[in-house]
Amino acid sequence: MKVFAFTPWFLPVLGGIEILINSLAKPLREQGIDISVVTDDMGRLPPREVIEGTPVHRLGFTNAIRSGRPGEPLKILGQLQQLLDEESPDILHMHCVTGPSAWYVDRLLKSSRFRGRFLVTQHGVLEPTDRMPVIRGLLQRADAISAVSEAALRSAVEFSASEKNWGVIPNGIEEVPAERIDGAPFRLLCVGRLQREKGFDLAIRALAEVRARGIDAVLTIVGEGEERQAFARLSGELGLLNFVHFLGRLDNRATRRLVGQAHLVLVPSRTREGFSLVAAEAAMAGVTAIVARVGGLPETVLDGETGIVVSPDDPIELGAAISRMLEDEGSRSRLGHCARLRAMKEYGVAPCAARYLAFYRSQSRSSIDQEPSNHVLSNPSQPCFA
Repeated sequence: MKVFAFTPWFLPVLGGIEILINSLAKPLREQGIDISVVTDDMGRLPPREVIEGTPVHRLGFTNAIRSGRPGEPLKILGQLQQLLDEESPDILHMHCVTGPSAWYVDRLLKSSRFRGRFLVTQHGVLEPTDRMPVIRGLLQRADAISAVSEAALRSAVEFSASEKNWGVIPNGIEEVPAERIDGAPFRLLCVGRLQREKGFDLAIRALAEVRARGIDAVLTIVGEGEERQAFARLSGELGLLNFVHFLGRLDNRATRRLVGQAHLVLVPSRTREGFSLVAAEAAMAGVTAIVARVGGLPETVLDGETGIVVSPDDPIELGAAISRMLEDEGSRSRLGHCARLRAMKEYGVAPCAARYLAFYRSQSRSSIDQEPSNHVLSNPSQPCFA
C-alpha cells in the first residue's frame, strides 16, 4: 500500500508532526506501508530527496499563493497532479487540514482525478479563525478522520458535521533517557516556538514567583521565534537575566536530553493545542509536566495522576504549582513515575505505528467491502485503541 503523507513541513524543520512522521515511517514500511512525504519547500529546500529512507517531495505551496500571480498556484497544482500520476498512491493522508497544501489538495479532490482514499489526521484543535470553507470541504470529503486527541477530533467533527470519525491516535514518541542532575538549582524547561501563543512569558513570570518564595530555580527555553527579544526584555525587567536561558533551536536528540534532565517541564500554552509532544516526552522520561487547561493538553497530562493542569494565562497559579512540586519531591516523583507508565503504553512509537497501520488497512478495498460502517469513537473519555 502506497501512502502520500501531506505535512505542513518536514525535516530538517523540527516540529511535532515532522518528528512523528519520521519516527513512524520505518516501522510502517516494515509492515508493507510505503510512505512518501509531500510538503512545502519553504522557498529554499530541495524538491526531492530521501531522508532516513523516506522519499520527500517538496512543492512551492506557500510561495505560489503569496506571489499574487494567479498562474503560480495553478502551476504548482499541475506539478502535484503530475506527481500523483507518476506515483499512483493508494491513500492521500493529510496531517492537519490547515497546512500550506490545503488549497491544492482541495482542488485536486474536486477534479475527481484521484481515485484512492483520502484520510485526515487533525493535530490541532480548530480555532474560529481556521474555519474556512476549504477546510470544511476537506474534512467533509475525507473517507475517515482521526485526531491526536479527543479535543482535536471533536473540533474537526463538529465543524464539518462529518460522521467519519475513525478515532483518536495519540502521537508516538521514542524513549527519552532520564538523566537526573542532583543539587541546586531546580531546572524548569519550556520547548517550542517563541510566540505569544506558547505562553513562555507566563513561565518567566511564574519563575519570578517561584524565586520570590526563596526557591533556587532556573528556566531554560528551547526554540526560536518572533517573541525572543520580548521574552528576553521581560526577563530583564523581572531581574531574571541570570536565571532564564535561551538556547535557540536544538536538534531532537539535544532537546530530549534536556527534557530528561529537567525537574519540571512547563507547557503554559494559550492556544488550543491538540497534543503536547514535549509533555509526552517528559512523561516518557518520568519527568512531571505542568500544562495549561486548553485543547488536548489535559488529555496528554492527567491532573493529579500523571502531572499538573493549571488555568491558562495565570502566572500566579502556575508559579504556585511549580513551587509546590519543587518543594514536594515525593509527589513529583510519584507523578513522574505514573506518567512514564502511561507513556510507555500510550505514547510509544510501536503502539502508534500499530494504530496507523490499522487506520490504513481499514481503508483497503477488502475492508471497505466487508465493513461499510465507520469506526466511530465509542468512548469519548478514552482512546479507542488498545
